Amino acid sequence: MIEFLRHDYGWFDETRIVGPQVWPHFDLLFVHSGQIVIQLLNRHDVTLKAPRAVLIYPKTHFTGRSVTRVSRVSIQHFMLGGRDRLPLPLLSRRGKTSGFEIFESRDCQSAEPDVSRAIGLATARSTPLLHDLRTALLALELAQLEGSLPRVEPREMGEFSALAPWLMENLSRPIMVEEMALRMGLSASHFRSRFHQEAGMSPARYLRQLRAREAQRLLRDTMLPIKRVAQMVGYPELPHLHRLFLSQVGSTPAAYRARFANLC
Repeated sequence: MIEFLRHDYGWFDETRIVGPQVWPHFDLLFVHSGQIVIQLLNRHDVTLKAPRAVLIYPKTHFTGRSVTRVSRVSIQHFMLGGRDRLPLPLLSRRGKTSGFEIFESRDCQSAEPDVSRAIGLATARSTPLLHDLRTALLALELAQLEGSLPRVEPREMGEFSALAPWLMENLSRPIMVEEMALRMGLSASHFRSRFHQEAGMSPARYLRQLRAREAQRLLRDTMLPIKRVAQMVGYPELPHLHRLFLSQVGSTPAAYRARFANLC
């Protein structure tokens, strides 16, 4: 039987020390941005720079603090008990106490989207089906973190793979499709057609998605004012960012940031 406790996001800052603490449950701590130091079992100083994670076993003494000015982390607290059958990544850890596991950054990078999904599910009303889903998702996270699953590489953009870094470098200013086409040495109409075949969407839609993703990152990982975030992703007027978020993310920028604001 697995009991899910707290799953949440939050911030550490350089003035805050967490602990000393000893919890009766497992704690999967994932560093999404910044860098933290954790002292475990009163003798092991572990530095975790994003993206890194540590699984702290029950009854493990630890103290933590941020090295960088701010660090964004997530926590997943859970307990493994009873004699119910569990997926192997969970079953292999049942009964463990006074210890920890550190995971490699390359495996953490693969697991991060599923960490976000797991925390999103924690806000839904609990049902037997949801419990089974959360159990499977936690097992998947641990399997990825320990490197026992192959990593899936992102889709290649073929001849346009060099375009995304240039777009990111120029995201704060207006970018026309004609400028993208010129950079690729194509006419605007030919560029639109070939880009759609390669990416499955129009260049304008792809650019909007880049702006939305970068705005999400800045809202999660920095304390910049929302108006400044809007300017950095190419929207000099704040209402433009609001419209982008409502269409791409389904919430306002302020509501999105508030989801990542607190950690105990």
